[in-house]
Amino acid sequence: MRLDQEPRFFLPTENQHQDSASEQAIAVVTAIKSAGQWQSASGKVSLFLDEASPNLTPGRAYQVTGMLQHPASHDPDLADHDRRHGIGAELAILHASGIVPIGETSMPLSLSIRQWARGLISDGFGSTSLNGPDHRGSLDRAILCQLLLGDHDPLSKPLQDAFSQSGTSWQLGISGLHIAIVAGLVGLIGRLLRFLPRANLLGMTCAAIAYATIADSGGASWRATLCCVVACGGLLTRRSVDAIQVFCVCLLAMLLVSPMLLFDAATQIGVAAVAGLILWSGPVRDMANWIPRDDVDVAVWAASMGRGHVSKWAAINAGLRAAGRWILGVLATSVVAFAATAPIIAYHFNEVSPWTPMASLILLPFTVVAMIAGLAKWMLTLLFPGLAGLWAWTLAFPVDLLRHVVGWLASWPGVQVKLDAVSIWTPIGAWTFFVALRVLLAMLKPSVGGQPR
Repeated sequence: MRLDQEPRFFLPTENQHQDSASEQAIAVVTAIKSAGQWQSASGKVSLFLDEASPNLTPGRAYQVTGMLQHPASHDPDLADHDRRHGIGAELAILHASGIVPIGETSMPLSLSIRQWARGLISDGFGSTSLNGPDHRGSLDRAILCQLLLGDHDPLSKPLQDAFSQSGTSWQLGISGLHIAIVAGLVGLIGRLLRFLPRANLLGMTCAAIAYATIADSGGASWRATLCCVVACGGLLTRRSVDAIQVFCVCLLAMLLVSPMLLFDAATQIGVAAVAGLILWSGPVRDMANWIPRDDVDVAVWAASMGRGHVSKWAAINAGLRAAGRWILGVLATSVVAFAATAPIIAYHFNEVSPWTPMASLILLPFTVVAMIAGLAKWMLTLLFPGLAGLWAWTLAFPVDLLRHVVGWLASWPGVQVKLDAVSIWTPIGAWTFFVALRVLLAMLKPSVGGQPR
């Protein structure tokens, strides 16, 4: 197995001996010894060690002897959590001698950079204990590391469950949202530095690739990154970029590399969400434009470019109208994504979160602000390491706010509806209706001059 992140410690309780601290970590399995032979394997396990081991180093490979069992067989809620996050089993090690390091202590470059970035984010937040005196600081650190690097820290399990119950897990795991934020920030910096558009576009694409490589990202982020690369290539070569073509090319490339992704639940949900948004992009834009633009909006835009002046109240009015269009657009996008993915989620997990569109709309600004705060923590600690404690204390407030908001969303009545076994015909029938309704709307849409309006 390979350890990709630092383990977490359980401090001894009053009934335990002072030296009985235990460790917990998420490890990636690379091989299993069966019938006297080593066989290649892949997947994640929860590693439990009854005593602290000084040999556990992130990035190293280990040969482990222990008891392998079903994930959290003693706790159904914890077992459901592990299943959602791809943790296939628990591995209990009774003694530190049951884990033996293999090979050199050096890590691959991507893991080394990830560990370096994790250290910059974590610096100033306190210890790595799961029940120590710095619990709040450790929790903020765990949330930021998961939000920015994709770490599945045992300390943040309650938060992960809250995101899952509210139907907003896509905002916590590394997804297209995170890639877009990083690329957008790099693009904004390029605009402020007055880079050429082509150079700025290339810089945004390189930033997206670097971020997806460093973070412990899954298929969702790599799909978004691949779409970004293909779209960037089309724009740099001055070719037309069609969203459906870009999406199909990226999906085909991923399936050629790993055909089994076709049966992966996370891949199916991500593909359904993107396909639904592409299919319904027109109605989404129409809903966002329920608050139309007028001459005031044009005048404010011209004034922002240094071409004229407008009154303060006109600028406020235009800003409120723009905010209303943004809210309507995000709400329409959430509804479409929910309608596209809910049947597949119900089929795989036998549950559905009916409040997902509204919860996604409410939570999105807090998630974006928390992620920007984490990136700022990383940058400020890199530039001024002596003030890491100050940066941690200051930038933890957006993280605390995110934690309380998602906890409030998860407490809504009926936020998660459990279902009986769902037939495969449920998502097939739902998507048939989904596509047929879109075709019907396109046929009934008025046209001007023989062309769709």
